Amino acid sequence: KHFRKVSLRCHPDKCPEDLRDRAQEAFAKLQAAKASLTDAKKRLVVNEIVDKAKRRVLKKREDRRKQAALAAAGKKKETPAPTRKLTDAEKLLKLLNRDKEEEAEKERQRNILAEGGPDPLKEAEKDPAFHEEVRGEVKEMLIEREWRKRQLLKAANDAEKKAAEEKKEKVDARQQEQKKEENWQKGREKRVGSWRDFMTGKKGKKKKKLKAFKSGQKLEQRDGDRDYIKRIKVEKVKASAL
Repeated sequence: KHFRKVSLRCHPDKCPEDLRDRAQEAFAKLQAAKASLTDAKKRLVVNEIVDKAKRRVLKKREDRRKQAALAAAGKKKETPAPTRKLTDAEKLLKLLNRDKEEEAEKERQRNILAEGGPDPLKEAEKDPAFHEEVRGEVKEMLIEREWRKRQLLKAANDAEKKAAEEKKEKVDARQQEQKKEENWQKGREKRVGSWRDFMTGKKGKKKKKLKAFKSGQKLEQRDGDRDYIKRIKVEKVKASAL
């Protein structure tokens, strides 16, 4: 009944022409909300969000009550130290830590109720202003939930991109090593071939035999450090003998 009542307010066919686009967007969001409430799993998630919002509002009220008591007693409120702007990663980590603290507090309250203790939510729900605060908190939590989804998706994309880059670097390094090995093998074959050619030419080369020293020759010194034999023509030898 409530869905039908609200849907009539924002149905595109019931709105003026100039508001039809905005009405269509609002009607689509209303249908999505209805689908979330009619689906058992989605409704369970919504109920958990609402329950968490109630506990946050209750805690905020308790903090305001303590601050008012300190102000009434004449005690100055402690001024928090200025903090720098958190990065998205730091903000996400802070929210995750807060979730753990809230879960621990929820377990503590559950144990108190199991022992027959009072339920602070029942008393707070009697105040209409409490429900208004809860609706505002639920809105903030839904915005925060979507922000978390985007951050986690971004982190997953960054991780996937980094993994792809690392894989490419490994492939490039492997290709460079393979190319280096191929060049070394080619150079090795060339070096072995040159050595074989050298050894083949060395074996095929005939050694020059030293000729014996004969009469009619004389030892001559040249260049100051090298001796060699200079042949003398026979005619000159005969002429000198005469």
